Amino acid sequence: MFVASIWFVLASARTSVADGTSPAAAPVASVRELMTGLVSPAAATVYRSVGYVVSAEGEKETSPKTDEEWDAVAGSAAAIAEAGALLKTSGREGFNDSEGWQKFAQDMIDTSLISRQAAARRDTQALFASGEALNQSCEGCHSAYDMP
Repeated sequence: MFVASIWFVLASARTSVADGTSPAAAPVASVRELMTGLVSPAAATVYRSVGYVVSAEGEKETSPKTDEEWDAVAGSAAAIAEAGALLKTSGREGFNDSEGWQKFAQDMIDTSLISRQAAARRDTQALFASGEALNQSCEGCHSAYDMP
């Protein structure tokens, strides 16, 4: 009986993975909550991590300097990727199952993973370039779905 019950649990888990459903709990946060609580703060960390400041004193480059700063950028980029996956989950308030929505969410995942890789390599130039691509993926979705 014990062996049969273990087999049932394993078979159920395998079935949910095989048919594309997830055994995860139902969504809690709305799309708006994901954006304001997770995506926006994480994106701000990525965007502000690298830049150029031009002043009367000249041009100054800003970039992460310590391992902790680089890790914070990589972690924020990873959080954006995870949020993109969450945005693709049905059953969430504000969820949209259109092909466009799913593509924008995937674009956010893909571009944030490029930022994550750049941060992991400690590559300032690649991180700077990836921030622009990430911003474009966000702006495209916000424009298409009339979000602030």
